[in-house]
Amino acid sequence: MKNFIVFLFLSMAGTLTFAQGTIQFARWKNDAKGAYSFDSDDFGRSWYGDISFIASVTDTMPGVRLTFATNGGVATSLFWDHANNTLLGHDFVNHSYDHEPQATQPGYLYLEVDSGQSVIEKNIPWQKCLFFVFPGGGSYDKNTMNNYIRTRRYIGSNGGGVNPAPYNISDLFSMSMNYYYENTVKWLNDMVDNAIATGNWSMAASHQLGAAGGWGPMPADTFVKHMQYCWQKVKAGDLWFDGMQHIVKYIGERENFSLQIVTENDTMMEVCFITDAKKINPSPMVSNELYDEPLTLKGTTKFGTLFRFDAHPWKGNVIIKYNASSIRGAWQENKQIYPFPAIGVDKKFISVPETPSSQQISITASQGAEIETTASWLAPDKTSLNGNGTLTINVARNMIMKERYGAVLVSLRGLGTKIVVFKQAASTKFLNITYDSVKVKWDATKTSFYVSTNVSWQASSDAQWFSFTPSSGSSSVTVSVTLTPNPDTLRRLAWVKLSSNEGFRDSIKIIQEAKPAENPGAMNLLPSSPSCFPNPVKEMLIIENPCTLKHVEIFSPEGQKVYHCEISGTEGKVQLNMNHLPENFYLIRVTGENGYTGHCNIFKLP
Repeated sequence: MKNFIVFLFLSMAGTLTFAQGTIQFARWKNDAKGAYSFDSDDFGRSWYGDISFIASVTDTMPGVRLTFATNGGVATSLFWDHANNTLLGHDFVNHSYDHEPQATQPGYLYLEVDSGQSVIEKNIPWQKCLFFVFPGGGSYDKNTMNNYIRTRRYIGSNGGGVNPAPYNISDLFSMSMNYYYENTVKWLNDMVDNAIATGNWSMAASHQLGAAGGWGPMPADTFVKHMQYCWQKVKAGDLWFDGMQHIVKYIGERENFSLQIVTENDTMMEVCFITDAKKINPSPMVSNELYDEPLTLKGTTKFGTLFRFDAHPWKGNVIIKYNASSIRGAWQENKQIYPFPAIGVDKKFISVPETPSSQQISITASQGAEIETTASWLAPDKTSLNGNGTLTINVARNMIMKERYGAVLVSLRGLGTKIVVFKQAASTKFLNITYDSVKVKWDATKTSFYVSTNVSWQASSDAQWFSFTPSSGSSSVTVSVTLTPNPDTLRRLAWVKLSSNEGFRDSIKIIQEAKPAENPGAMNLLPSSPSCFPNPVKEMLIIENPCTLKHVEIFSPEGQKVYHCEISGTEGKVQLNMNHLPENFYLIRVTGENGYTGHCNIFKLP
């Protein structure tokens, strides 16, 4: 069932009473008294601590999730393997691309903030990277970077400032963390106790867990004692110990959802999640659906029986069934979520070859489960189970010469998610053309391009004005192209496409200049790129080109077309109002008469 969309916030008290039953959100997950996050900085750097040791400490503590602030630009495959296996399920956030931001110019910001985020999500496919932990060092302005982060796909950062009480957190991009530096176990434990005593959220951070060297390393025995202390508080129900972005999500949902009992009688109550239509996060790159942390609901039936369980705010209404003395259970979209049925998988990490393969996963799920994959090259034979069963994943061939990671997520209405990570070997085969295009003069009769390959291939083209040899092969070779002079005063182009029976493909564009006219005009002076100015641009962008322009398209860094217009008239000049676009890098592509296509890169200022 759909969520109702109304304008309604939940106050700190947060209890809505209809008839005799009550329902509200717990302040923290599991109705804990306080929340706590522990950040381990510099994951991915060469001097990072003993990862196996860290995992050995927390593996026996279900419900304890660490945060690893990651420098993805310098991380090796060893770190990604640990993240997807040894540390599977913990929280990985961006700590900048390389830990050494040198400036806050647009290009540097994009590298450290956007590229750092992208490389983490590419190599840790089972989670979104939505939180930024600022690095020490480097010569950059923290406030400028944090203002940029607010406009990107992030839900929080430790931008400094205080960490106020729950329900009153005014800015999730200005939180502070206490960094361990030759402190005591008591210093760490006191932060936990303070969170519990005040109902607050405390955050601590450290470097080099269990290893010497670097800035502020934490001795192994200190880490063990602190984790054991936290674990006792978790087991007692006093502490919610989780990754930073999970807690930020919970706060965002708790502040923007409320609960309403829409039906109630002697045997059941139906509860609806309500949220207003505005965005939880003002960034144009953050959708409400990124806030997907299950919320803890608690209340009483009309008979006074207490209940407490987790439910996903985007998965529809919740039905709670009961009698005069007990709770029978809770259901969301016909799936029982309380008491929560166990979900299990028989694998968590699968290495697969570069070639196509089929892999089986045994799933234990008495109430069924939903199945999701995070990569297009992982194709499940089913998207849900009604009970226990076997899932077959068909793995496509890896066409690139890099290892890649993907994941299968098994859950019940977004709860109890189990993760199975696939690591596929890099392709040992390849088919590449050295250049994207070859440009020749109007009267040229010879050119060539180089094919680098170790597979059998065939080449084809629809062009009638050139031929090439060889047209097939099974090894690297220089392909010779024979052209006829261009008889027209218009430039011409065509494609040569290479393919193999194994699925490898590449192509190259052959461009032949126009024959000079007696009175050369603008259309014969086609540039390789249009002139776009000012760049960076804040409002009006001017595009100039000698030929008549017909279309203008704008693409985001992710390849999404965000603007398109047709141009009428004979001028090779157009003005575009860029006010509607957020701060970002963009690709401008223009199309003119006679088949001309050109592009330029611009940066849009806020």
